[in-house]
Order: sequence, then C-alpha cells, then structure tokens
Amino acid sequence: MAQEKSLPEHRGRQPGGGAADFPRPAREPPPRAPRWRTGRERGDTGRTAVGLVESSGIGVGGTGLVESAAGAVGTLVLQLARTAGAKRLIGLARGAEKIRLVRESGADAAVDYTEPDWPAQVRRAAPDGVTVALDGVGGETGRNAFELLTPGGRFVVFGFSGGGITRVEPAEAAERGVTVVSYFGPPTADRRARPAGPAPPDPPGAGRRGGRTAAAVRRPARFPLAEAAAAHAAISARSTAGKTVLFP
Repeated sequence: MAQEKSLPEHRGRQPGGGAADFPRPAREPPPRAPRWRTGRERGDTGRTAVGLVESSGIGVGGTGLVESAAGAVGTLVLQLARTAGAKRLIGLARGAEKIRLVRESGADAAVDYTEPDWPAQVRRAAPDGVTVALDGVGGETGRNAFELLTPGGRFVVFGFSGGGITRVEPAEAAERGVTVVSYFGPPTADRRARPAGPAPPDPPGAGRRGGRTAAAVRRPARFPLAEAAAAHAAISARSTAGKTVLFP
C-alpha cells in the first residue's frame, strides 16, 4: 500500500491482523510500545495458548506433544500445560538454539523434527504413549504426531505452518479412538475448573501474581514495518523463535 510522505506515522496492524502502511490522523497519539518482559502482556498469543491447553484437556497425568514448541504459542503452552499438571511434555523444534529454548520452557524432552527418526525419539521419551498432540505444523509432521497418539488421545489442530493442514477422516479417528479438535476462530473449549488438590509447581521462569501464574515470555524478534518482507522470510526460514513483531 502506498505511503503518504506528509503523514509519516502509521499503524502496523489492521483489525483482523496483517501488516499495513497507511496514514494515521495526527490528533491520535502514537500507540505505546508493548512490554515483553512478562506473561502479563502476552495478549492474543496468551489467549490462544490458554485455549489450546483447555481444549486439549491436558491436565494431571497427561503426556503432551507440542509442535512448533519454540514459537510464541508453543513456549507458553509448555509452561501452562506444566502448571495444569501434565505428567510429561515433549516439544518439537528445529536447531540447537530452539531445542534449548524448548527445554527452558518446561519440556521434559525436546526433539528436532528435521531428524528422520524423530517419531522414534518421541516414543522413547514417552514410553507410555502420547495422550495429547497439539498440531500447529500440519503436513507430514502433523500426520506423524497423530500416529503417535494412544487410544483415547486428543489431536488438536491449530495451524499449518508446514504448508498444509493435517486432515484426519472421522472414520480413521474413530477407529483409533482419538478425538480430533480444530482450534480455529472463537475458542472451542469450555472454561473448566482445575481439579481439586495441591497446586502443581510453577514451570521454569514463571512467577506468581495475585495467585495466578505469570508465564515467562521471550523477547520477540522485531522488524521495522518497512522490512515486513524480511520478517516473513525469517519466519518462513524458521530462523526466529517466539513472537515476531513489526513496529512503525
């Protein structure tokens, strides 16, 4: 979209998402820069993570497999699932730095999904099987994650960064005894109370605020709005971890 040089201030986001470059009335004060030091300011990402943990049903005793675990949503999901009482968490990522971040976010095991034998590594890390898989990649990765689920498991689809959404036929899911949940649009899960009993320990890097857990949020990768194409290229190349933010 063309830029009007006479009004250099711009918004970086339109309702519904997306990058934009258009004039903003001079009488409107510029937006405050977000703070990224704590989970309090996690906004949409945090709401998505909470919805995924709730809709997946991963609670006390569950074993979860989280794809894109080094992403903005994935790192929060790991921490929130741990707080919800998950018995074991396995995160998928790519590269040594992201594997380290996944472990720091609370995963018991971090697996590089670019390695051909990654499903076997997950099976070794979860000898009793995976009860919940959160699929944000799709494609072959999503299909392999579905195959790792035990009967009675839940497969939650929330993205397809790998190029194509994972499609599971109802008959196939029923035969395997797996529940498939699509997390797109409005939240799909009811707000459920936590089970009675002592609260589980906080995940690494989390703090307590007003009796609630504050998840740690990684400082985002930041790009000027004029370099939006470079930001998208970095995301496509999987060279960023956590949130990617455009600023005016």
